[in-house]
Amino acid sequence: QLLKHLVARIRTLDQRINEFSSMDVKHRIYAELLRRSRPDPGDERQALVSPPPVHADIAARVSTRREMVARELKSLERSGLLAKRRGAFVLTNVPLLVQMVHDAT
Repeated sequence: QLLKHLVARIRTLDQRINEFSSMDVKHRIYAELLRRSRPDPGDERQALVSPPPVHADIAARVSTRREMVARELKSLERSGLLAKRRGAFVLTNVPLLVQMVHDAT
């Protein structure tokens, strides 16, 4: 079990290093939101990020400023890909977000 845990950790870190070297900030933010999300039981195209992370926490994880995270979240909200609920962010079109992150790599 220790080896499985270590292998999973190495794969996660390898994926994050790849993101830092090949993606711009907005796509790293999208990838972080997808990583933190859980499928919505009511709709397979949606996912929930609960509790909603603090902007500074996302910024620290993707190596950017808090203001940039706020700007990108607002952009996602305007485009209809993110909805804010009490106690959660709702990613309204997960397949599209996954495609956007995949296209950025």
